[in-house]
This record gives sequence, C-alpha cells and structure tokens, in this order.
Amino acid sequence: MHKLLVVADIQHASPRVPSLVHFFSKYGWDVKIISPGCAKDIKKHVGLLNEEKVEIVSFLCPYDIWSPYRKIIKRFFSKGDAGDDGGEYQGGLLNKLADASQWSSAKSALRSMMNVYRLVRGAFPDDYVTARQNWVAEGVRVAENWKPDVLLSSSPHPTAHVCAKAISIKTGIVWVAEFRDLWTMNHSYEYGWLHKIIDRLLERRTMVHARELVTVTPSFKKKLEDMHHRPVSVFTNGFFRKNPRLGVSKNRKMTFLYTGLVYEGKQNLRLLFEIFHEVIFKACPAANENIEVVFLGPKPISFDGYVAQYNLECVFRHGGMHPREYVIERQAEADVLLLLNWDDPDETDVYPTKLFEYMACDGVLLATGGHLNDNVRKIVEETQSGVYAISKEEAVEFIAHAYNDWVCGSLGNSVTKDVEKYSMAAIAFDYSRFLKQVVLNAG
Repeated sequence: MHKLLVVADIQHASPRVPSLVHFFSKYGWDVKIISPGCAKDIKKHVGLLNEEKVEIVSFLCPYDIWSPYRKIIKRFFSKGDAGDDGGEYQGGLLNKLADASQWSSAKSALRSMMNVYRLVRGAFPDDYVTARQNWVAEGVRVAENWKPDVLLSSSPHPTAHVCAKAISIKTGIVWVAEFRDLWTMNHSYEYGWLHKIIDRLLERRTMVHARELVTVTPSFKKKLEDMHHRPVSVFTNGFFRKNPRLGVSKNRKMTFLYTGLVYEGKQNLRLLFEIFHEVIFKACPAANENIEVVFLGPKPISFDGYVAQYNLECVFRHGGMHPREYVIERQAEADVLLLLNWDDPDETDVYPTKLFEYMACDGVLLATGGHLNDNVRKIVEETQSGVYAISKEEAVEFIAHAYNDWVCGSLGNSVTKDVEKYSMAAIAFDYSRFLKQVVLNAG
C-alpha cells in the first residue's frame, strides 16, 4: 500500500481532486489531504463520506487577505453570493462585487485598488498567502508522523504549490505539482502586470524543486514546457460516474441547459441569443411555447439585456445558484446540454469540467462558438457525445431538427456515446501508475 499526501484547498479543488483520490484509494493508495478551514462535514460535501482510505486533515487559519474585512464589506454592500462551499464568499468578495451588473462601471477602479492592496500586503502568489504558515506546519507534522511516499499539490490557488515545495524541502518527500489551472499564464489572471512580473519569478523558482509537473490539457502542457523547460505529463479532467436520466423526462418543455460560469469576453454569450432568436422567430416558430433555455450558476452581466434585446423572455430563464448535487440532477434531466466554446484565438484548448459532466448524461451535447479545430470539437466527435456547431447557421439547423425529434419522442435515441476513456476511473488508473513510477524512480 502506497501513501499519498495531497496539498490542496479541497473545497475549491472539487470535483477533480475528490474524484481522483476516490479512485486512487481503490488502486492501492492511502490518501491524506491537507486543506485549510474545512467544515466538519467536508467529506460528505465533496463526495468522500464513505472513503475509509481517504482522510481530510483541516486546520484553522485566516482564509485569505480579505478575511479581516469581510463582515464589514458585507455589512455595507450585502451583495455576496453563496459560494460552492456554502460560505458567503468565494474567490474574493470584492471580485464578486466588481462583477455584479450594478458595479460594472466601477469594475476597473475596484480591481486596481485591490491589486495595490495585494502588492502592499505582499500577497504572492495569491490572496491565500495568509494560510501558508499553518498549511506548511500542518503538512510537515502529518508528513513526519505518517511518512507518505509522494506529495501531490493541486490548484486552484498557487499557494498550494508554494506550501508543497516547503513541505518537500523540510521532509525530503518527492513532490509532484499538478496544474489543473495555470499559475501566471492563467487566462483569468487578474492581479495586475507588476504582480505578474514578480509572480512569474516565484513560479519558476518554486517549480524547480518539483520532481514532476502534471496538467490537464495539451495546450497547458506546451505552455508549461516552454516556461519551465522540462517535460510535463497530461491527465485530463473527466466525469466521475455515468449520470443517466431515471425514468421518463419530467420536462414539459424541451429543455436546453447551461451550467456554470460564462466568461464574457472569452465566450460569446450573444451567439446563444442570436441562435435561439433565429430558431423561434424564423426557423421553427412552433417551438416558441415548447422550448426553454435554463442557466444555472452566476448570472452573466449581460444576460437580462440580451433577453430583452432578442425578445426571448418566454424562452430564457436564469435558475440561480445551487449546490453541485442539484446541478448534476438537472443535467441528467435536460434534453440538450449547452456548451459555449472559447473564442480567444490564443486559447483553443480550453475545455471546462462541464464538458465531461455532459458526456456522462443521456442528453445531447450542443457545443457552439469557438474555433474550427479546437479540442472540444475533437473530443465531442471522438466520443460521439453530441454536435459541434461552430456557426449560428449550423446550430439553428441542429436545434430545428432536434425539436422535431423531441416532438416525436425520438431525441437522443440514436446517440451512442463512447466516453469511457474520459471517466475518472480510467484517468486515475493511469495517474496512479504514474505516481507509483515516481516513487520507484525516487528510490
């Protein structure tokens, strides 16, 4: 039996890290996860309640640099959404305020103020630097008592990598750094140009000590290899388990579902509204009363404006924020699952976790936007998970045909998905063999 010590903020490393360690425990690993500030029921929350070979070791600390001010900010502004972990704050409350529609005009100024404070506060590599001292101390304590074979750090929060480096140096345990998200090359990096210059130096100095680097896409692999001048291994994201529709669909209307964030400026939200405007008012007017498009997750800033602009009040609906379990259930019930591809020409290899969640469902996947030869297209076609319609015309044609199939009760009957390659069971099996080889090579 091998021992794996994971350094990750488990509340935000979900679903990837919990899914991986679930299967690692079945492939010959005992696992302990060092994570800051977890609730007592955290194993249940991340789906590891019944995993006897997985232990989450939590410790108290100031969660991030905004912790001392959160109650004051909330008292004055009261705009924070509940995070995925059930808390009042996730990823920076001021960021949430800056992203809300009523604050759009102040967004740039707020971010600049935040970035100045980060520099003054010495928040390198990120806002979670306040957890570093306790994180390292707890990691060293567990490592010295438990004697793990290998150390694995995983993003989000590059602070996890900085802590893993310190733990590895203090204990001599071989360390593997996993980039689920990139560090300074992240498409959502928002700490400012001066912070980024210093951060890039920190990233290079930190990763020199890692025995192996791992990431989740071929394009991330290339970027990391170009920056760090060393080989990088790829273990993609995947789905945890099949999510079939149980019984007859409960939907009285043909339901199109989009879940999660919309990165406006990176994804073309307007395109979806143009597509459904074309469907409802030209290609298939009969669908007007029988189609609904539901968004679950943070409401995009431009959502209400597009609904009004394209006269789609009876079609589009924002369903709000919900726990992950609820969202997974709605994915299983949906007739068509919507995916907006990345429109940034420099980021043609971005595929979100929901791509793999959608694969596990009975509903048909419709991916639109993006670029002709991006990796979403390759995966959708390889797995026969749905339709890749890069243009508005292709998407409109698909929806019109899909609506006719839905009316006849035959939507999805001819879809045979070949997705096992992207199951977390298969990915974790290969990953486990990789980690065992790292241990063997370390001697």
